[in-house]
Amino acid sequence: MTIQIEPSLATALASARRAHQAAATLIGGAGLKRDPVAITQACLLATIVDGLAAVIALITSPGQAHADTVNRSLIEALGDLHHLCADPGFYDQLKLTSALRQKAAAQSFIERRLNDPATILQQGLAMREAREQSKIIDELEAKGVKPVGPSIRIEAPELSEDLVGVYSLHSFAAHHDLTALSKRHFRGEHLVFGNTLSTANAANSLRVAVVTTANALMKAEDFLSVESQRIWETVGALHAEIEALAGVFDSETAAERKRLEAEVARGKGSAKGVA
Repeated sequence: MTIQIEPSLATALASARRAHQAAATLIGGAGLKRDPVAITQACLLATIVDGLAAVIALITSPGQAHADTVNRSLIEALGDLHHLCADPGFYDQLKLTSALRQKAAAQSFIERRLNDPATILQQGLAMREAREQSKIIDELEAKGVKPVGPSIRIEAPELSEDLVGVYSLHSFAAHHDLTALSKRHFRGEHLVFGNTLSTANAANSLRVAVVTTANALMKAEDFLSVESQRIWETVGALHAEIEALAGVFDSETAAERKRLEAEVARGKGSAKGVA
């Protein structure tokens, strides 16, 4: 299936790709502080930069409607990063959350394969994994550590209210907003696959991913060995691309509004002719 790339969307994609290249170049050449918290922070930043690349790839693919699903994950990762920068003790909460999920996955595998002799070895490995994670869980819970949920992630210190709003909107629009769902996948009495986003919405998805990346880079000095000037030069470059993406969104939104107004005017004219 071929995805139609309008000239204005091509401009937006070029901006997003430049932003990704700038971010990847910065962190790819940076030194890493060698402690578990700093390594986790760096991994979260890398996840966000990779996520920007994923959004770019999705926008040019039949799966473009899921770009904002990735954006939600990036905002959660940014929330974790903000928490860790404000309080390194948050690392234990992430560690506990990971251990709980890994133990649950191992136990689920054991339960589903309990009567399957062909998976005896895998069951043994899963049992060992569950025991190892139980040790971590017991140790951390004894310290009063609590696991992390999505709401905690997006209530992070200094996390942009705009991104929190985007997260909430995308969480609803993904599946529960029937209007958004039908606009993407049902037009002219037919199901639509592939070209599901308007150019304005596609540009906005790219903008959100670049904004999230820029916010993450602003924390890089806390855990990467890189000159502050280089970080802020890169952040400045991303902000320029954010402005360019906002321009595409605004112009496409205005054009869409004019098209809708013209359709309404034509409809009124037809109604008068019938009357």
